[in-house]
Amino acid sequence: VSVDALIEGEGSCAFQGERGFPKVPKTKVFCAGPVCVTILLQMLAELEVAGTMTGSAEMSASADFSLSSKIELDPSGDAKVHVRTPEISHESGFGLAASASAVLRLGFGPRLAVWPMPGVPVTVNPMMNAELRGQATMAFSATASALQTSNASTSAGGAAMLQEAEQEVVAAAGQRECTVYPNWRKKWLGHHVSMGLGGHTYCSNVGSWETCLQLCQNDEACHQVVHLNTGMCCGMREASEEDQDGLGGENFGWTSAECYKKVNRIELCAAAALNLYTDVDVQGFALPKSMTVSLSTDWLAKAVGDAIVEGAKAMSKYLFGAVMTCGPWSGALESLMNYAAEQAAEALKGLIPSWGLDFSTPSMQLLAPTKLFCIEAMTTPGFSTAPCAVELGCSHAGRGTPKSQMQAKENQADTESSSASLLQVDQSAAKTSRSCQTFPAWRLKYTAGSEIPLGPLAYGGSIGDWDACLHLCSTTQDCAQVVFAGGHCYGMSVASNEDQDDLGGSNSHYTSAHCSGQVDLGKTYARNCETAENWRFAYTAGSEIPLGSTAYG
Repeated sequence: VSVDALIEGEGSCAFQGERGFPKVPKTKVFCAGPVCVTILLQMLAELEVAGTMTGSAEMSASADFSLSSKIELDPSGDAKVHVRTPEISHESGFGLAASASAVLRLGFGPRLAVWPMPGVPVTVNPMMNAELRGQATMAFSATASALQTSNASTSAGGAAMLQEAEQEVVAAAGQRECTVYPNWRKKWLGHHVSMGLGGHTYCSNVGSWETCLQLCQNDEACHQVVHLNTGMCCGMREASEEDQDGLGGENFGWTSAECYKKVNRIELCAAAALNLYTDVDVQGFALPKSMTVSLSTDWLAKAVGDAIVEGAKAMSKYLFGAVMTCGPWSGALESLMNYAAEQAAEALKGLIPSWGLDFSTPSMQLLAPTKLFCIEAMTTPGFSTAPCAVELGCSHAGRGTPKSQMQAKENQADTESSSASLLQVDQSAAKTSRSCQTFPAWRLKYTAGSEIPLGPLAYGGSIGDWDACLHLCSTTQDCAQVVFAGGHCYGMSVASNEDQDDLGGSNSHYTSAHCSGQVDLGKTYARNCETAENWRFAYTAGSEIPLGSTAYG
């Protein structure tokens, strides 16, 4: 008999705001013949706050019953019954895991827009950013097992249910266990900690690592052991958290372990970093929202008219300056030239409303925010070795959704190959194809009644990452649009070309895609995998999936 239960929860929140100052951008228009160039300048301040909290609780219990009996019946009618003492073995365990992360970013920089008319505007936005990132994790697990009979009962601790620890935990006989640290040479704290193991002197050659570890496990005075691949085995009475050479995790040829009395432990980790970095992004085809919110065609008409008048005055002064400064006709000539310029300006200004300029059109991101430099200005103690600090430093800092180093490499590869999607269809396997176009930093607009499930995933269901969300839409015939945010996937049967918040290209917490074509169940998908040796990527609660017929783990 066995019972298993798993409870999971996840919550997230985010806020993003920006403010331009002055409220109305500084503008300047230059005209030469039929062509004008408008320059707009505005300082921009951005504040971004995001937080995520996840948790899970797991329980399991099992029991095995063993009962046997034997009946002997002889011809005389005598019967003998033999019943073996019942045995009951049971095992139970529970585990808790929780994590919380937060990002606070403050950015400041100029936003410069250059708009040739006729033509489309291009906006450059360099930013100086201060970003504070923090993460904390907690994991606790415990198991207990017992074998019960009518005569005796025994109990012993078991292995942890939740595989959250960074190192391997090896259970030892009795009440001791050891945590193994591959590629670590744990620090020697002095002569007072040195000890021999199993009749061997300190740092003797005992052969294999397994033999060295067993000797420390069997000696309750041994709390740390260090082994070199040549066979040298060094037992120590006290443990250290540091590597002797400062190369923890990369000190190849060495293996260490900490051995201790078996206890149910709460694994805690907390780390934070303040990153200072400068980046730049480029937008085009429309003015940014922070500029257009206080502008209309009125400012453009006035600016163009003023530019024509100023240009005409400058030209007339250059051409007729000497004549206009002397003689009785000078004042009349100057007035005539200015009148002609003003009439031309009024005629052109009258045409501007008919251009039908729509400042609500969202701008498109031509160059995603690209870091120029970054420094980790402040970090918490033990930051370099904390397992929860992997995604807190400069490698993950940046405007928009944080990306790992591998994701950054994928994005670079996609840019070089002009691929519209990370999911590529093997055309040799099917005559028809279903293609998807990805829109980073877009929250494509939702149409009422268009919600659809994606395979086994309900609308807005939780899924591991964007690639998995996109794959579900690409293999669902009715899915025309998909939006991903905060681990949730929203499939829709109707596609839109608008951003829900009018922030297309800069709606940094969202990713969207349009998918079209026929689903062919016979097609295969070719996916690229990149191997990262000596890495154990961080586990995200709730992201477990089976691989084919193989269960998770």
